[in-house]
Amino acid sequence: MKLTLPYPPTGNHAVKHGRFGHYLTAKAKKYRADVAVLVRQQFPGPPLGCAIRVVAEISPPDRRRRDMDNVWKTLADAMTHARAWMDDFQIADLRLVRAAPVKGGTVTIFVEAIE
Repeated sequence: MKLTLPYPPTGNHAVKHGRFGHYLTAKAKKYRADVAVLVRQQFPGPPLGCAIRVVAEISPPDRRRRDMDNVWKTLADAMTHARAWMDDFQIADLRLVRAAPVKGGTVTIFVEAIE
Protein backbone atom coordinates (compact mmCIF):
# COMPACT_ATOMS: atom_id res chain seq x y z
CA MET A 1 0.00 0.00 0.00
CA LYS A 2 1.28 3.45 -0.90
CA LEU A 3 -0.55 6.51 0.41
CA THR A 4 0.07 10.20 -0.15
CA LEU A 5 -1.18 12.27 2.76
CA PRO A 6 -1.04 15.89 3.88
CA TYR A 7 1.57 16.93 6.41
CA PRO A 8 0.16 16.44 9.92
CA PRO A 9 0.08 18.84 12.82
CA THR A 10 2.95 17.88 15.09
CA GLY A 11 2.35 16.10 18.38
CA ASN A 12 2.94 19.42 20.13
CA HIS A 13 -0.05 20.94 18.29
CA ALA A 14 -2.31 17.89 18.13
CA VAL A 15 -2.88 17.12 21.81
CA LYS A 16 -3.51 19.61 24.58
CA HIS A 17 -3.72 19.06 28.30
CA GLY A 18 -6.52 20.55 30.33
CA ARG A 19 -7.80 20.10 33.84
CA PHE A 20 -10.01 17.22 32.66
CA GLY A 21 -7.18 15.35 30.91
CA HIS A 22 -5.80 15.20 27.39
CA TYR A 23 -7.80 16.13 24.32
CA LEU A 24 -7.30 16.41 20.58
CA THR A 25 -7.20 19.89 19.09
CA ALA A 26 -9.56 20.87 16.29
CA LYS A 27 -6.56 20.70 13.92
CA ALA A 28 -5.84 17.10 14.92
CA LYS A 29 -9.50 16.09 14.60
CA LYS A 30 -9.66 17.58 11.10
CA TYR A 31 -6.42 15.83 10.15
CA ARG A 32 -7.80 12.47 11.33
CA ALA A 33 -10.98 12.99 9.33
CA ASP A 34 -9.01 13.99 6.22
CA VAL A 35 -6.71 10.96 6.53
CA ALA A 36 -9.71 8.64 6.96
CA VAL A 37 -11.17 9.88 3.67
CA LEU A 38 -7.83 9.57 1.85
CA VAL A 39 -7.16 6.07 3.21
CA ARG A 40 -10.58 4.88 2.03
CA GLN A 41 -10.01 6.47 -1.40
CA GLN A 42 -6.49 5.11 -1.86
CA PHE A 43 -6.86 1.78 -0.03
CA PRO A 44 -10.48 0.63 0.08
CA GLY A 45 -9.71 -2.86 1.46
CA PRO A 46 -10.05 -4.09 5.03
CA PRO A 47 -7.49 -2.97 7.63
CA LEU A 48 -4.26 -4.94 7.71
CA GLY A 49 -4.22 -7.41 10.58
CA CYS A 50 -0.67 -8.78 10.44
CA ALA A 51 2.81 -7.53 11.26
CA ILE A 52 3.73 -4.65 8.96
CA ARG A 53 6.68 -2.67 7.68
CA VAL A 54 6.17 1.08 7.30
CA VAL A 55 8.34 3.63 5.52
CA ALA A 56 7.20 7.24 5.82
CA GLU A 57 8.83 9.83 3.55
CA ILE A 58 8.19 13.11 5.31
CA SER A 59 8.39 16.29 3.22
CA PRO A 60 8.04 19.23 5.62
CA PRO A 61 6.38 22.46 4.51
CA ASP A 62 9.59 24.47 4.92
CA ARG A 63 13.26 24.19 5.91
CA ARG A 64 12.78 24.74 9.67
CA ARG A 65 14.22 22.10 11.98
CA ARG A 66 11.57 19.57 12.97
CA ASP A 67 11.51 16.38 15.00
CA MET A 68 10.22 13.60 12.76
CA ASP A 69 8.95 11.61 15.74
CA ASN A 70 6.48 14.41 16.54
CA VAL A 71 5.14 14.16 13.00
CA TRP A 72 5.01 10.35 13.16
CA LYS A 73 2.89 10.10 16.32
CA THR A 74 0.05 12.18 14.86
CA LEU A 75 0.31 10.37 11.52
CA ALA A 76 0.31 6.87 13.11
CA ASP A 77 -2.70 7.70 15.27
CA ALA A 78 -4.57 9.04 12.22
CA MET A 79 -3.74 5.90 10.19
CA THR A 80 -4.96 3.68 13.03
CA HIS A 81 -8.13 5.76 13.39
CA ALA A 82 -8.65 5.48 9.59
CA ARG A 83 -8.35 1.68 9.88
CA ALA A 84 -5.40 1.32 7.51
CA TRP A 85 -4.22 -1.22 10.10
CA MET A 86 -5.83 -2.59 13.24
CA ASP A 87 -3.34 -1.17 15.75
CA ASP A 88 0.04 0.52 15.52
CA PHE A 89 1.37 -2.31 17.70
CA GLN A 90 1.50 -4.28 14.41
CA ILE A 91 4.36 -2.12 13.14
CA ALA A 92 7.40 -4.35 13.45
CA ASP A 93 9.66 -2.33 11.15
CA LEU A 94 9.44 1.47 10.95
CA ARG A 95 11.56 3.89 8.96
CA LEU A 96 11.13 7.66 8.87
CA VAL A 97 12.84 9.45 5.99
CA ARG A 98 13.19 13.22 5.80
CA ALA A 99 12.56 14.26 2.20
CA ALA A 100 12.97 17.66 0.59
CA PRO A 101 10.51 20.32 1.72
CA VAL A 102 7.45 20.95 -0.44
CA LYS A 103 4.93 23.74 -0.18
CA GLY A 104 2.30 22.74 2.39
CA GLY A 105 4.20 19.56 3.27
CA THR A 106 3.27 15.96 2.45
CA VAL A 107 3.89 12.45 3.67
CA THR A 108 4.20 9.45 1.42
CA ILE A 109 3.70 6.28 3.41
CA PHE A 110 4.51 2.77 2.22
CA VAL A 111 2.98 -0.13 4.14
CA GLU A 112 3.60 -3.82 3.49
CA ALA A 113 2.76 -7.03 5.27
CA ILE A 114 5.61 -8.97 6.87
CA GLU A 115 5.11 -12.67 6.32
